[in-house]
Amino acid sequence: MKKMFPTIITFVTIFLTSISVAGQQPTTPAAAPAARPQLRIPTRIVSPEILPDNKVTFRVYAKDAIKVTISGEWQAGPNSTDLLVRNDTGLFMITVGPLKPELYGYNFIVDG
Repeated sequence: MKKMFPTIITFVTIFLTSISVAGQQPTTPAAAPAARPQLRIPTRIVSPEILPDNKVTFRVYAKDAIKVTISGEWQAGPNSTDLLVRNDTGLFMITVGPLKPELYGYNFIVDG
């Protein structure tokens, strides 16, 4: 009986442990912190983009801007500007030209 007592204790301990583990509800991981709202920014903005027909597309991302214009050396007159069109992500763009191959300076004017 002395040899059997440790075996019975071991058996009872293993049995009780398996019952308590089997009766537990599976734990769920803690909730992740609330995700930050994702910005809808294009992954890569190419500007200026020279097209095969020598037209040039200018782009600028200005999420909170209302009006963006461009002033460039290819335009007639010293204060000439063109209005860029805004899409739903806040990306403004315009295509100008065709322009003869040259180096042109330009400025974006955001909200005046």
